[in-house]
Amino acid sequence: MPALLLRFLPHIGIILAVLAGVWYIGHLGEKRAENRLERERLAQAIMWEKQVRRIEEGLAESVAAIDANTGTQIATIQHTDRTIIQPAIEREIRREVQLSDPALGLPDGLREAINAARQLSSSTGPASELTVALPAPEPTQ
Repeated sequence: MPALLLRFLPHIGIILAVLAGVWYIGHLGEKRAENRLERERLAQAIMWEKQVRRIEEGLAESVAAIDANTGTQIATIQHTDRTIIQPAIEREIRREVQLSDPALGLPDGLREAINAARQLSSSTGPASELTVALPAPEPTQ
């Protein structure tokens, strides 16, 4: 038996060497494919990060613009309230003695000042088409 084994030993060695070479080449291909897949994952992650950063910057700019616009509108409303509407209402309240009688209703100047304030406060929002004005009092006999 050992003579038969010695006779085929070089052939078995060659077959084992060829199989080892085929396995090694397959192993290198597998590693190369894993490395390529990892590089593609990293490239995709970088691309997603850039896209997210771009979206975040756009949102930050939009929020900053909205904030500046809102601040300007608030300042305008406060300025108008302090300089036009509030003095008109205070003047009408001091001037009209009929405000103490609920049956007489609001005087025209006070009603107009209140309507102007309501119009101003409703013209800055999304429902600016909706305007609600106090009706004029019905004439009494």
